[in-house]
Amino acid sequence: MGVVTPLLFLAFVFYSIKALSPSSRRLGDNEIFLVCLAWPVILFFGFSTAVGDVAEANWPAPAYISSMILTWLFFRHGYSDKIKHRRFMKAAVGLGLVINMILHIHLVSPFLPISPENDTTRQFHGWQKMGTELNAMIAEHPSPRGYFLIANRLTSVAETVFYTGNRYTGIHLFDMEEYTFLKDLDKLKGKDAVVVLHHYSPGLFRKIAPFFKTLSLVGHYDNRFRGTVIEESSVTVLIGTHFEGLPDQS
Repeated sequence: MGVVTPLLFLAFVFYSIKALSPSSRRLGDNEIFLVCLAWPVILFFGFSTAVGDVAEANWPAPAYISSMILTWLFFRHGYSDKIKHRRFMKAAVGLGLVINMILHIHLVSPFLPISPENDTTRQFHGWQKMGTELNAMIAEHPSPRGYFLIANRLTSVAETVFYTGNRYTGIHLFDMEEYTFLKDLDKLKGKDAVVVLHHYSPGLFRKIAPFFKTLSLVGHYDNRFRGTVIEESSVTVLIGTHFEGLPDQS
């Protein structure tokens, strides 16, 4: 409801129920396709969210698209001549546009009275500066063997590779099953690594150190959002030399 906006979501639920009712004869192949693409996805992720520990708003993205097409289709073919339905749909679309405009403006220039720690748009900020500072650290420690990149958070693997502008192989050292597409990871042996760590600790250092000939701390990046340091997206940067192999994945 939050992503689609509440009124549009209610319209989707209402028109879907009407379309699926035994008295309805509006379901052709196209409509059935949209229903099957929307509702099973929504119900699946609704269930997995209810019983699981993590939920991401982008997971049911295909359902958002098909549900809005479905809503407009049933509104146009069955209810567009009814004044109350027209007013509701205008209000729903208008609310959706206003909410999206406010959120996009806030994303570029935060202004809503939300504390930095609770503002979820903070996850979009700071990556470009981190890439710049990371490149400066790398420039101070050139490697004749070439670098690859390690992080202990999947998002940071992708963001640091992108925002440094370097064509590094990026891996999550403790979730190697995510990188089976790279196939022969032994080719990384002997190379040096830029290690980007969230929530750095001596215990984490000791866990990573055996995979390198040497491992040294070279810097720290504090991600600031609206004047506040966001610990969850701040990182400590290390350089590991002569990568000696991957951890045992058994």
